[in-house]
Amino acid sequence: MNATAPHIELDDQLAPASLPDEEAVERWFRALHSRGIGFHPEETFAEIVDLKTGSRMFRPQDAARLDSLMDQANAVCEPCSVALRVVMPGSEVDSSEPDSRVSEQGNRIGIETIRRFLRRTLADDAVADQVTELMFDHVVNGRMHPSVVASSLPGYIEEVLQTATVEDWQAVADDLIADARELTQEGEADR
Repeated sequence: MNATAPHIELDDQLAPASLPDEEAVERWFRALHSRGIGFHPEETFAEIVDLKTGSRMFRPQDAARLDSLMDQANAVCEPCSVALRVVMPGSEVDSSEPDSRVSEQGNRIGIETIRRFLRRTLADDAVADQVTELMFDHVVNGRMHPSVVASSLPGYIEEVLQTATVEDWQAVADDLIADARELTQEGEADR
């Protein structure tokens, strides 16, 4: 292969006819990922280079087609969140693991619940850009061992928690109280 030849030829999986919903976007991202295409939802496919050869992975017209599909993905979902699900495979519980853990307060919390909470929190706008950068710059490009990635993730959540003030917690409490009152009033009105 010479340095200008495209590395990847598009097919129906890499360039579906359309992306009508989030499930279709996820299938598309899985197809890209399974073929070793280290893409980022916020960057053009025209810039993706094969690390082994140094050549661009896609011809300009193919990159434009993939960029158009990414525009469709942006119209139906949050592509970065979907890409994270693809790059960070599901957190299925190993059958040898217990199904829950006990907190310092003595509460039993399911492992699946813990992992869903962490994934939702890491997908929040407050940390999503940092997490996305970590996943694509290091994991997809093979620059960091997964255990190092795992040990980096708590710091993103801790940083947000450490910057929260008493006023922030009071504002959140006030919002939750208002929501609870509204639900109570709606329930009483329905009786």
